[in-house]
Amino acid sequence: MGVNSEFSVYTITTMQKVKIYTFWEGFMPSYIKLSLNTFKNSGYEFVMLNHSNLNDYISDKELPIEKLANFPPGAQGDIIAVHMMNRYKGYFIDADTIFLGKINHLEELLDSNELVMIGDEKIPFCHAAFILSRGDSVILQEWETKVKELWTAVEFPDNSGNQGNSSFEIKSNSFGNPLLHPLIEKWLSRVKILDKDWFLPENRGLKDVTSGKRNQAYNEFYFTEEIKDIHSAPFLILHNSWTPQWFKDYTIEDIKSDNLFISRILKQTAF
Repeated sequence: MGVNSEFSVYTITTMQKVKIYTFWEGFMPSYIKLSLNTFKNSGYEFVMLNHSNLNDYISDKELPIEKLANFPPGAQGDIIAVHMMNRYKGYFIDADTIFLGKINHLEELLDSNELVMIGDEKIPFCHAAFILSRGDSVILQEWETKVKELWTAVEFPDNSGNQGNSSFEIKSNSFGNPLLHPLIEKWLSRVKILDKDWFLPENRGLKDVTSGKRNQAYNEFYFTEEIKDIHSAPFLILHNSWTPQWFKDYTIEDIKSDNLFISRILKQTAF
């Protein structure tokens, strides 16, 4: 039987059960385990991807684990995110996210958009920590191409053009926001950008948005006992890289007995 040319990639992906995909490899702090417990509040089944099951979803030829493992965990997450969301209708959401309620209503936005992301439409800017895709996005296709180009540049520096500098180093975000931002600006009409201030409340009203000030705001928002205003956001995006090591060392019992704002939120949503 021949394949109907009108039976598009989008038609195929709409037949898939929509799920949330996330990625984690290595030691998992207790607060991340509790954050994952809150995914049940989202209204979706979620799939935890790691090196042991990734090739069940994406072939080893496309994403060889032994090579992927050479990159920092954050970089691995961005590489996996763009590959997954180019092939599956659904969500890719960082594991350091706390769900306060359901997000099923966001699927409706895919009727008129390729992607739904968190960011700022004025800049424009999108945060790679949250992606809802219908599986056939031009933005993701171009992002994946740029990921492959950078990967090749790192793997074969002699053939990498302007990346041939041997001092070039892959950082946690090298495959993420720096590659994504120009594409969001180019294809702004194809993406629905949800206001980041709802999901990153620590940045609300922040005048100095440099990395250092956002780091400080994050710590002052979540890691004191003062109760803050989170409005009615269905989820909160955390920053594992900015989370204090002493809190990463907390056990679940430590969090249960703790009075920090982040601990209070987890106690209300994860159990």
